[in-house]
Amino acid sequence: METKLGDRPQHSQETDREHQTRLDNYSSYCFLMANTTASIL
Repeated sequence: METKLGDRPQHSQETDREHQTRLDNYSSYCFLMANTTASIL
Protein backbone atom coordinates (compact mmCIF):
# COMPACT_ATOMS: atom_id res chain seq x y z
CA MET A 1 0.00 0.00 0.00
CA GLU A 2 2.74 2.46 0.98
CA THR A 3 4.75 1.53 -2.09
CA LYS A 4 1.85 2.20 -4.43
CA LEU A 5 1.16 5.56 -2.79
CA GLY A 6 4.86 6.38 -3.07
CA ASP A 7 4.99 5.42 -6.75
CA ARG A 8 1.82 7.30 -7.62
CA PRO A 9 3.09 10.92 -7.80
CA GLN A 10 5.83 10.05 -10.30
CA HIS A 11 3.38 8.69 -12.87
CA SER A 12 0.30 10.64 -11.82
CA GLN A 13 0.15 12.83 -14.96
CA GLU A 14 0.62 9.94 -17.38
CA THR A 15 -1.74 7.72 -15.41
CA ASP A 16 -4.44 10.40 -15.37
CA ARG A 17 -4.08 10.86 -19.13
CA GLU A 18 -4.31 7.10 -19.67
CA HIS A 19 -7.31 6.91 -17.35
CA GLN A 20 -9.06 9.76 -19.19
CA THR A 21 -8.41 8.06 -22.54
CA ARG A 22 -9.78 4.82 -21.15
CA LEU A 23 -12.89 6.64 -19.92
CA ASP A 24 -13.37 8.31 -23.30
CA ASN A 25 -13.01 4.97 -25.10
CA TYR A 26 -15.45 3.34 -22.69
CA SER A 27 -17.96 6.16 -23.15
CA SER A 28 -17.68 5.89 -26.93
CA TYR A 29 -18.08 2.11 -26.72
CA CYS A 30 -21.18 2.40 -24.50
CA PHE A 31 -22.63 5.05 -26.80
CA LEU A 32 -22.00 2.86 -29.83
CA MET A 33 -23.53 -0.17 -28.15
CA ALA A 34 -26.57 1.87 -27.07
CA ASN A 35 -27.09 3.09 -30.64
CA THR A 36 -26.66 -0.42 -32.03
CA THR A 37 -29.11 -1.85 -29.52
CA ALA A 38 -31.63 0.90 -30.27
CA SER A 39 -31.28 0.23 -33.99
CA ILE A 40 -31.84 -3.50 -33.52
CA LEU A 41 -34.86 -2.93 -31.30
